[in-house]
Amino acid sequence: MQNSHLHSRLSSIQKQLIAHHEGGSPSSTSKGREREDFINSYLEKIMPPVFRFGSGEAIDANNKVTGQLDLVVEYPLFPSLPQPGGKPRLYVAESIAAVIEVKSDLSNQWEEVLSTAKAVKDLYRGWGGNILIGDERFAKTIPVFAVGYKGWAKEETVRSKLIGSGVDAILVIDPGFFVANELFSLKKSFQGPWALWGFFTCLYLASDSIKVLQADLENYA
Repeated sequence: MQNSHLHSRLSSIQKQLIAHHEGGSPSSTSKGREREDFINSYLEKIMPPVFRFGSGEAIDANNKVTGQLDLVVEYPLFPSLPQPGGKPRLYVAESIAAVIEVKSDLSNQWEEVLSTAKAVKDLYRGWGGNILIGDERFAKTIPVFAVGYKGWAKEETVRSKLIGSGVDAILVIDPGFFVANELFSLKKSFQGPWALWGFFTCLYLASDSIKVLQADLENYA
């Protein structure tokens, strides 16, 4: 049975996010504001404070670099380097729990998401420890989420976009669809306000999986 109290709260959050987007500028300059609204209105208030959210580029020990990432969720206790005088950070691949690309309309900006997903999936993650609590699949790959304030009108279309894309999950806030690939092994579909809960469920799985592995940070030098 669906929890009516949770549904009511999720519905309020969904309406707030849609209102922020509809009230913003239609130009590309509103992109940063949309990311900020998504963090402030949703993620930072729901995820535990040990997780840090930011944006910037990711690198690996093989000297690969992703280019700018919209949102990065970091594992606790890993280093990342701020840009002097600015907010963008430089992340090592092992420090990232998830990458979230946030777009105004996924159907119009899907190629941008695909380019980012490929760059993220090309990163190598080197682990020096041999103890893993959680799902080892998340040690090998960085989950990539695509979030759109708007997007495709049918869930079947959203689901088809995952195939071979390098994107692991898609959230369309309005009208509310969330789908994920086999990395998350979801047992149900999430629609309407519940799409936000599906997104949070998968983000929780990604961020809670790696707890005891040690990264070979020395390999970066």
